[in-house]
Amino acid sequence: MSEIEAAPTPAEPFVVECLFGTPGPARWSDGTTRFSQWCFDELDGDGYLRSEREANTFECDGYVCRNPYNGATRPDPDAVTPLPTGTTSGRGYSCNSNECYWPDGSFVIGADRCGLACGEPPTSGDIQTRSGCEAGYITDPDLCKSVGN
Repeated sequence: MSEIEAAPTPAEPFVVECLFGTPGPARWSDGTTRFSQWCFDELDGDGYLRSEREANTFECDGYVCRNPYNGATRPDPDAVTPLPTGTTSGRGYSCNSNECYWPDGSFVIGADRCGLACGEPPTSGDIQTRSGCEAGYITDPDLCKSVGN
């Protein structure tokens, strides 16, 4: 009677290399790329997660949001913007140095504004005209002067 040899048991895949970047991904001996707890631990995965959490934590006060860990600030998305004082009251909206607002506080789009001709921030048309004057394909001297060229 002859003995039948048992097939060799395949070895469990093992980590060949921890991949650079976010802790955890690894290249395995079977050719796959997937998470490895060992790589996560070796590359201080908990510290990485803590840093991510701290970088994205903001405390808001109704005007500005501050990151208590790194001092970064951003506008509070829930802030109520006070209406700017008007520079164009005859047209029904008010402007500050950057933007214009309707009395209800909504933004006035450039197509609804007077722009540089009225001493307001430039509209997209003002910007396009200025660009055309600078490039030389708009040659009307009065028009170019009206947009600051």
